Amino acid sequence: MATADANDLLALPAERAAKLAGVSLRQLRYWDETGLAVPSIKRQLDARTTVRLYAFPDLVELLAVAAMRRQGISLQHVRRVIDHLRTGGYGAPLRELRFAIHRDEIFFQHRTARGRGITHRGRLSLPT
Repeated sequence: MATADANDLLALPAERAAKLAGVSLRQLRYWDETGLAVPSIKRQLDARTTVRLYAFPDLVELLAVAAMRRQGISLQHVRRVIDHLRTGGYGAPLRELRFAIHRDEIFFQHRTARGRGITHRGRLSLPT
């Protein structure tokens, strides 16, 4: 039995990633094309065929976006949340922070500068 090397990348094809997240392939492609949830590996084989492979961290982001969408959060608001958190120093906020969704609000927890504990909860409300 072969053992996995630490440098091996476990990745799923777009079809499997979409199924796990409960979204359509069309949504998945759109989120990739607009930079919302992008795969680690993307290869254009020809004019009509693009291979997308999603690694585990990509799936975490994909699942977070899908959960927000299922709760009725608009894509525009999801993008504003991500942009806001990126300007706050998070390179991959959907991977780095914990989120909770309640009604029309997204709650997130910040880490301390040392990476230990939680400094406070932030809140971004949807416009009414």
